[in-house]
Amino acid sequence: VKIAKQIAKAVRGPSGGYSTLRAVGIKIPERDGVVVSMNMFHCAQTPLYRPFELVKLEAQKYGVAVTGS
Repeated sequence: VKIAKQIAKAVRGPSGGYSTLRAVGIKIPERDGVVVSMNMFHCAQTPLYRPFELVKLEAQKYGVAVTGS
């Protein structure tokens, strides 16, 4: 969960990421692994693939895999 929270922090607007989204790292008890959940506010300004690619890049820094979206 700590890594997911760090990735979410890097992606969300107030922390230097995209100002058009908010993100949080959470653990969902029914599933294995953790989730970086994002709320997009302006998809026209920030296409969905951009934050997804940033999440993948941040995950690589921590040596973890993105397994879905």
